[in-house]
Amino acid sequence: MYKAFNTNYYSNTKFLAKIFNIKIFVILVLGLSFISLLGCTTEIEETDLLLPVNFLPMPTIFVKPLSHTKNIEIHIKGPSKLIKLIKSDNLNYTVDLYTDIVSDPVGESFFIKPGIYSIPVIKKRIPIFSNVQITNINPNFIMVELDREISKYLPINVPYIGKPESGYLALTANTEPKAIEIKGAEAIIRYLEKVETKPIDITGVSENFKKEVPLELDASSFSSSCEIIIVSVPIKKKIITKKFKNITVKTKNCLTKCSIMPNKIQIQVKGHSNIFKEPDILDKFEVYIDLNGLKQGVYVRTAVIKLPLDTIFIDATPENFTVKIE
Repeated sequence: MYKAFNTNYYSNTKFLAKIFNIKIFVILVLGLSFISLLGCTTEIEETDLLLPVNFLPMPTIFVKPLSHTKNIEIHIKGPSKLIKLIKSDNLNYTVDLYTDIVSDPVGESFFIKPGIYSIPVIKKRIPIFSNVQITNINPNFIMVELDREISKYLPINVPYIGKPESGYLALTANTEPKAIEIKGAEAIIRYLEKVETKPIDITGVSENFKKEVPLELDASSFSSSCEIIIVSVPIKKKIITKKFKNITVKTKNCLTKCSIMPNKIQIQVKGHSNIFKEPDILDKFEVYIDLNGLKQGVYVRTAVIKLPLDTIFIDATPENFTVKIE
């Protein structure tokens, strides 16, 4: 009995000693690891970041950030690896008007008065790692101009730049759609009577054409129901009225001596302006009195007038001529 008990005792003692040695080994390993980590220092970096300012939508309120608060600048300090990650990310700062202006957001936005509000920049809203410090924010306040948002249907106007080919006119453009809905600040929208597209260059054109054109709108101030407008530009010939004086009246089928009094005529016609610029335009008029079958004597006759192509007769003076056949 005694020997058996004594053997078990020493076996248990040996087992406990092994466990103790393992614990010591683990503690030593952890200690060495800790010392090793203490010996490795993390590189710290500082930098400046520019964050665009965004605004959460707010019913019945139109938000327009002033130019000097479209961005905020922050100075950060932290591990260089994290700084590098932050630089590669497109960070922005979001303003929540419900929280920042309205104490009780539900239904209160309607009662916010138009005006300029100073909203503090809240550091915890900046989406950045917890072990990266924000040491400076500039500016500390964001200035925001608020106004009621209203909508209005406005006709579309298409401005032109340049001039069409000589002798042609550009008429008022047709658009699809004819009018669009514009949303924006009440202080601006209520005075608008039309909305314009980007200008269309009509330099040297001589025929109708169609083109897709964007609206000339400041996206930060307005929104529209349609961004691209289909524009049809009608081009027509420039039609003018012109008088031609001292055109000779001739005779036809005169077998003897004959004369016409007066022997000149003034003719008024209309047509494409380019036709009248032709140097031989007078040669294209033909005016005569046909004396076929007439005997010796004095006659009152009207003249036959043939005009240049693509012209329209307006008037002629005189209407009657005295013809003398000898």
